[in-house]
Order: sequence, then structure tokens, then C-alpha cells
Amino acid sequence: MTKSEILQAFYERVWLKGDLSAVDDFFTAEAAAAGFMANDVVGATDIKTLVEAFRGFLEDGSFELSPTMEKDDWLATVITLKGTTQTGQNVKLQGQIMARFEGDKIAEAFNQFDYFAFFEQVGLLPEDAMAMFLTGTIAA
Repeated sequence: MTKSEILQAFYERVWLKGDLSAVDDFFTAEAAAAGFMANDVVGATDIKTLVEAFRGFLEDGSFELSPTMEKDDWLATVITLKGTTQTGQNVKLQGQIMARFEGDKIAEAFNQFDYFAFFEQVGLLPEDAMAMFLTGTIAA
């Protein structure tokens, strides 16, 4: 399998199907992933918790990796996750991932996702929150 295929299998099994035990099949025991939260590096156990929390927002989902670039032990890709909330609203989460592999497992990953836009879509932040923050205005 290519690194792109491995990452695709990870998202299918873990994020879409909810098979949290499969996280260990895709990450080394010492794996570290950065970028999920400010100044925080997480391991496989934390990834399981994160996936479970995000899956709580969505009824269904799909994803696309495009474009992808592989060089030596590294994979870089843009990912778009789409889903429907429990209230029927369509949402989208976009991000970028750079991952270093040891064999067929992820040893380290650097993630950058637009959580801000996602939380606007699910109603945890007001619409146009970024514009309000940038202008210093507060919605009434």
C-alpha cells in the first residue's frame, strides 16, 4: 500500500466507521501528532478520544485526500471531511496533514485543520465569528 492508501484506510476505518481500536494498526507505539490543539502533541490514545468527540457531531461522513505528495518516508496531503450533523446540517472540515511513516505506520504527524469554520458550522461559534473577532465587534 502507498502512504496515501494507508492514510485513506485510516480515515475510512477510524473516522467513518468508528473503529477506534484500529488506531493502533495505523500508528507506531511512540507516534506523536501535533496540531490538533495549540501547543499540544498527542499519541494514539488521545487520537481515539478526539475521533470519538468529532464523530459525536456527525451522523454520516465522507472524505477526500487531494492532492497528495509522497517522498521517502513522508506524505503530505490536503483533506476535506464532509458530513451531516444530527440536526441535518451539512458541514465541512478542511485541513492539511504531513506524516512521517516507519514502514506502514505513522510515526509522527503535523496537522492543521480549520476547526474555527467547523465550529461555526455546528453552531458552537456564531456565524461570521472571524469577522467579529477581527473587527472587535460583538454580536448582540
